[in-house]
Amino acid sequence: AGGGDSLAAKCLLPSETELVSIDFGTGFDREKNFFEQFHPHILQTNFRQLKMEKNSWTFMGAGTILYSSYLNAAYYLFGTVLEATTWNFLPGSNRIGPERIPPFSYMGLRNIRCVTGLTEVGTAMVVSYYMPQFVEACLSSLSRPGTIKRKRKELLFEIVCSRYGRKTDFAST
Repeated sequence: AGGGDSLAAKCLLPSETELVSIDFGTGFDREKNFFEQFHPHILQTNFRQLKMEKNSWTFMGAGTILYSSYLNAAYYLFGTVLEATTWNFLPGSNRIGPERIPPFSYMGLRNIRCVTGLTEVGTAMVVSYYMPQFVEACLSSLSRPGTIKRKRKELLFEIVCSRYGRKTDFAST
C-alpha cells in the first residue's frame, strides 16, 4: 500500500493478501512511514538515485518479482487507475492479457487490475469509506503540504467526503 490508489486496491483485496513495498531511501521517508503501517515485505533499493524510472515503470515491481518465490505468488497488482495511462483508452487494450507484461510474465505472475476501472475520485470514495482513519496519513505520504499534488488530492477527498457525509479529519493546506 502506498498512495491513495494503492490503498484503494488494498481495501478491495482479501485481508490475507501479502503486500510488497519498496523503500527508495533518502527523500522517500514519507512513503515508507506510511506503508510500514501495513506490515508489507519491504525491498530497500537505490533505484530512484540510479534514475531507473527513466527506463521503464516496471522497476516499481522489483520487490514483487524478488519476493514472488518466497511468497509463492501467482498475481501482482499496481494501484494504476483509469486516467493514469493512455493504455487504458486504447481500442482493444482490455483484450490483451495483463499477464503478458514482462518481466512479470517471465516469473509466471498475472496482473490483477482491481482499480484500473476507477478514477482518482473512485479511489477517494473507496478509501474514505473503508479506511477513513488513513486519509490524512495517505495524503501526507503523497506529497508535502502546500504542493499542487497535495492540494489536488485534498480537494478530491473533500468533495467525496462532503458528498457522502463522511468525516474529513485532515487539515487542508
